[in-house]
Amino acid sequence: MPRGGIRPICSVENCDKPNKARGLCPMHYERERKLHMRLPELPKASEQVEFLYSVVLPFEQDACLIWPYGKDSNGYGSVYIDGKFYYLHRFVCEIANGKPPSAKHHAAHRCGNPSCCARKHLSWKTASKNAMDKVLHGTHSRGNKNKQCRLSEHQVRDIRSLRGKLSEERIAVNFGVSRGTIACIMQRRTWAWLDP
Repeated sequence: MPRGGIRPICSVENCDKPNKARGLCPMHYERERKLHMRLPELPKASEQVEFLYSVVLPFEQDACLIWPYGKDSNGYGSVYIDGKFYYLHRFVCEIANGKPPSAKHHAAHRCGNPSCCARKHLSWKTASKNAMDKVLHGTHSRGNKNKQCRLSEHQVRDIRSLRGKLSEERIAVNFGVSRGTIACIMQRRTWAWLDP
């Protein structure tokens, strides 16, 4: 400890705890010791906001512009502006096209890429029109693209061809699914888009 009893503070940004060793407080020192390296620094919010205002908003080309910062698990960009969270595509769509016509309107991507933040690719659409766009882009998670899907399109067609020939219980046993799944397929509550 230096003369006068004042110990220097941790060198990690926004940490005001006393220094233990190597310019770090006990928590950061242990973290670095366990990892054997410093953790990469996250980009500062001001860097993201600067990129938004200097690159994204003036962007006039027809090509996609991919957001290089934080994204959610579906690929949608996000940004904090003045401490408030925004989904980037909605923020940019509102600047380009004004407020959404209703609270139910989605900021839809013409290109089908959720990470794109090009103004020309964004417009307000209803949920059903946005879903139709996803089908056209091939980004909709229906049928075999759904991670929880247990049946193939071919199997669904086979199930529908058995209507009236076998009971729903027997069909369910044959395909290894529940009777409720078979009922939904037969009544076209699921796989409705698939022709028989």
